[in-house]
Amino acid sequence: MTPDIAFRVSQPAPGVLLIEELPYLLAGWCAIAAAVIGAAIAVITQWRAAGRTTMIMLLGGAAVCGLLGFVLIGLSYQYRFERAQSAIHIHSSWFGNPVNQQHLGYKAPPRAEVVTTKKTTQQLVLRFEDGSTRKLGLSTDRAGHDEVAAAINRFLSGGSFVQ
Repeated sequence: MTPDIAFRVSQPAPGVLLIEELPYLLAGWCAIAAAVIGAAIAVITQWRAAGRTTMIMLLGGAAVCGLLGFVLIGLSYQYRFERAQSAIHIHSSWFGNPVNQQHLGYKAPPRAEVVTTKKTTQQLVLRFEDGSTRKLGLSTDRAGHDEVAAAINRFLSGGSFVQ
């Protein structure tokens, strides 16, 4: 698996499209590495008597980086589109344990779009007939958003998810 690919798309049954947004491993491991380095520098500066304030600031920053890394590595999303039931099931999990489950029904199929949320990050969004939107997953700089939006739109319009 390529580390910068955000999604895995499959069609486990006719009329069902399954999209998995994979954990952000690269950013997660970088954050954990920053936490370890920050903690090591905190220990070294304390050992050399550089001051308690420096150590506390470094340990606080290391804790934030470690927590962020842990969340990024463990968080994943699954979107199940069921054409016959006009339904979308959204499941989020953390290290395989369910965190949140939502069910969205629709009369007219929504349109998948990619929105640029910052200069370098993208967010997958569903736009419904009434104009409402639903964000799917994380806003990231990883590849695959445009391809997944196209696959969702092909599938919901009655075609296969593959081109």
